[in-house]
Amino acid sequence: MREGRSLTPGKAPGKKPKLDEKARKLLETDVEERPFAKLSQRQEYLKKACGVSASESMLSRAIRAMGFSRKKDAGCERAGRVREGGFPDDGSLSGRAGAPGLLRG
Repeated sequence: MREGRSLTPGKAPGKKPKLDEKARKLLETDVEERPFAKLSQRQEYLKKACGVSASESMLSRAIRAMGFSRKKDAGCERAGRVREGGFPDDGSLSGRAGAPGLLRG
């Protein structure tokens, strides 16, 4: 019988994610409350709220991973963040959330 390293899973390699669970929750809440905010405004918000310094591209990827995308709501002139698949196929506004430009799927 051979002896060597244990076959039990070890610690995963790589860097720790910059956005911990608290920062992700704050970001998700911010996107829902302010769907038209710019990524630079979200950067500033996370820096002040929990001390996380994140690039705009990282925030954009995190927001997309949460299921949000940049789409225009029917009748809305500006693009806001909406959940993927948030628009009904018939074009009605029945799935409309409280915040303008934001639909939850």
